[in-house]
Amino acid sequence: MTEFVLQVLSGAQAGKKIRVNGPLSLGRSPDSGLSFAGADASLVSSQHASLEIQGEKNGVQSTGY
Repeated sequence: MTEFVLQVLSGAQAGKKIRVNGPLSLGRSPDSGLSFAGADASLVSSQHASLEIQGEKNGVQSTGY
């Protein structure tokens, strides 16, 4: 199985790498797989997006709340 790694390129968490093996939520919520706080939090909603891996493909879906 192919392993995917998400790397944060800028902001407070720049350089952070997250192994993605399934759905990953992104947002301000502390329950998110990648949670934004501080100045970065003003740029995203509490449940901003979801990253999904399906075989060799990946996709990002806006959840927008």
